[in-house]
Amino acid sequence: MRIDRAGDVLAPGKPNDSVQFIDARDLAEWTIRMAENRETGIYNATGPAKPLGVGEMLEGIKGALKSDAKFTWVSEEFFD
Repeated sequence: MRIDRAGDVLAPGKPNDSVQFIDARDLAEWTIRMAENRETGIYNATGPAKPLGVGEMLEGIKGALKSDAKFTWVSEEFFD
């Protein structure tokens, strides 16, 4: 929502800091399907498949929203 409103937006850390994310609904559906099928094993349930920096992710969100937001990068300690 903040990026959609445009203007200055605080961004944590450095643009090349890596991110991992997953949709909880997708993971829940997959987990239930695996249990129903009695599948076992060790699985990696994070994404994306290729490395992604927080800067690239935020720029992608900005582009999808057609926003003119400007990111101001601040240290993680700033948010403490």
